[in-house]
Amino acid sequence: ASAAKPMLETRRSARSGSSPSGRRGDDDTGDVGLERAFARRQPISRGEITLAGAPAIAGDWIIDAQPRFSDEGHFTGYFGRLRRIPAETSALYIPEAHEADRIRQLLHELRTPVTAVQGYAEVIQQQLFGPAPHEYRALAAAIAADAARILAGFEELDRLARLETGAIAMASGETDLAALIRRTAAQLEPVLEQRRAVLEIKFPANTTLLIALDPDDAEALVWRLLASLAAACGTDEQIVLRLAPLIGANGAMAQLGCTLPARLAAEDDLFAATARSNDSAINPGLFGAGFALRLARAEARVAGGGMVRDGDTVVMTVPLLTDSQGRSNPADHDAFAAGR
Repeated sequence: ASAAKPMLETRRSARSGSSPSGRRGDDDTGDVGLERAFARRQPISRGEITLAGAPAIAGDWIIDAQPRFSDEGHFTGYFGRLRRIPAETSALYIPEAHEADRIRQLLHELRTPVTAVQGYAEVIQQQLFGPAPHEYRALAAAIAADAARILAGFEELDRLARLETGAIAMASGETDLAALIRRTAAQLEPVLEQRRAVLEIKFPANTTLLIALDPDDAEALVWRLLASLAAACGTDEQIVLRLAPLIGANGAMAQLGCTLPARLAAEDDLFAATARSNDSAINPGLFGAGFALRLARAEARVAGGGMVRDGDTVVMTVPLLTDSQGRSNPADHDAFAAGR
């Protein structure tokens, strides 16, 4: 009974709407963010809480919980779990990871009102509660679209924070990088033709280069890179794409080199560039080319490769699919060499 006491008191605090008092005790969290989540009836993710009581439960815990509501909409408490902080995790705890957690909590708080606005706009646009004038429906549709773009931007921020702190990993798989580059360039070609610009592929059409990335993750990564470059591309500009296998100290890699358009080449820090597309048909992301490239760099690094600027070229490397990953692809290197 004594072991259950702290848990019961924490639950009663949530039910009554009172936040923890700030002193160390049965229901004290010592964390302002957790207190705010309790007071606002918000989900709690990786909250820190200290319990006092029987030795089996005393000490520091991590709490994940979701608020529960009755059918009438009344708050009834939290349902969740507590888990110990492993000793090795505590030793590796760094300020950057804590800051990423704070960013994710902030993004959660920002998503809530944006999602509500999007929902109300869709109700008006779809006339779910009754007829609405065409002008109102058109405005509601535009608001819903803007909200969707903002939410997509929040997802990108959250993904970057998780990648840069090692909270998530890129899924492994098998993807033909050469075919993916050709397909993505073909998607961008109609828009670039209007500017008399071009993505010029400088590797043979029959090239095959398998990389150890999930197809969806690989497609998102290549799109971020090429769309960022194409969005900044001016009239009559040419972006040259070169692909080659690279065997070095870091293992077997696929190396993609892309020349930078003038707008990005003029930036001192490519990964903080503020250049945005003049054409809404190409959208590398809500926050512009610099952020999209920084996100692509984080994805490449987590995958085991990287992305760097080399003069007027940006170079991305990702791991090739090798024997140790369950498949041998020497034919890829032979086909690449034969194509040359």
